[in-house]
Amino acid sequence: MRLLYIAPSSIVPPVSGNRQMLLGFLRWISTKATCDVALVYDQPAELTALESTLRGEIPNLHRIRAFPKPAGMARAAARITAAGCGLHPAMGNYDSAGLKRWLKTEAIAADYDLVHFDMFHMAPYRKYVGTLPTFLCASDAYSMAAASARETAPNFGGAVQASVGAWAMRAIERKYYKTFTAVGTVARRDATLLSQAHPEINAVVIRLPLPDEIERDTPRAFAPANQCAGILCAVNVAHPSIANEVTRFLDRYLPTIRHQVPGTQMTILGRAPSEKNKQRWQRAGVTCLDYVPSYVSLLKADWVFVFPSMCGSGLQTRVQQAMAMGLPVVSSPEGMSGLEATHNLHGFSCTVADEWIGTVRALLLSSDLRVTIGMAAAAHIRQHFSEAKAGAHLLNIYQGLIGYETPRTVRKEV
Repeated sequence: MRLLYIAPSSIVPPVSGNRQMLLGFLRWISTKATCDVALVYDQPAELTALESTLRGEIPNLHRIRAFPKPAGMARAAARITAAGCGLHPAMGNYDSAGLKRWLKTEAIAADYDLVHFDMFHMAPYRKYVGTLPTFLCASDAYSMAAASARETAPNFGGAVQASVGAWAMRAIERKYYKTFTAVGTVARRDATLLSQAHPEINAVVIRLPLPDEIERDTPRAFAPANQCAGILCAVNVAHPSIANEVTRFLDRYLPTIRHQVPGTQMTILGRAPSEKNKQRWQRAGVTCLDYVPSYVSLLKADWVFVFPSMCGSGLQTRVQQAMAMGLPVVSSPEGMSGLEATHNLHGFSCTVADEWIGTVRALLLSSDLRVTIGMAAAAHIRQHFSEAKAGAHLLNIYQGLIGYETPRTVRKEV
């Protein structure tokens, strides 16, 4: 099987969940099929060590092609063109003339069995690969996430910003997604939403592979029974709606938890919080970390992991990784989406104040409960979300799509 992967950036270093996902897929699938990669980059300096770095992480890659993103006036023109087509101007940032020429002249001639497009940014390139079977790894139903963020926005400005994001993503989903043989999301609810909103989209569910460093490591060791755990929250604190939900947890739940479990310490990990939020959280007696040298090492401490965000979609990588390392997780239902986790067995899904406070309190006071839930979570995640399991699942989807030259209109649950 010959596969072409088209990516919106360098795959390494895996600084985002989407990069980590593609890296995990390629590391396994490239051992079973011939895999070529075509990607776009921002700065010429990225090219210096690009191929050697990629091959260091994915030694079985076949061919690697890199093309510059538009810059200067070309970038401005591409953004204007995208806006004129009813899309978000940022889509123009990925409009590489070199990649388009290569796809039209060489990609079709290479006789690929399937072309994998990574992320919605690359969806406009679909028209350059003719009738080849195509798979778009959309990851999430981003229009749903933006709509949810609008509902939980802390102020009018945030609601307007989220509304614009929802409109922009709906335009992309409506215009491009139906042209792909299949569109993959990492959570079933996202696939369901896409299919309901656009019945012509063939939405399937994929699995997010665990990072290699976590898969190779072992779940954490547990503290003595007489030692109280701390609370850890690792989220995208730069996102206004998520930051607002973290603040709500601190205001509404943490004071009661601390009253019931004196001495409880809480740590928030996230890059680039607003200075206002950071100062407010520190005044609440919370430790704020922008960066840690090793996230895996942090997860080996004795924590109760909380994920209060209700505006996300897809699969939350921080939640998945915490569970894989044996931490008990208390989350909103949105945080557990895509993990196939059972409430009260692999973690806790909470919706109201009493559930949040009671569950966190019980875990803080009982090392036995932390051990029981944490080890069940680690076993579940490692069994179902390893690179081999996630890669084999996606390869099976590819095999089912090869031979279909036009999108299928009936959603297939995979």
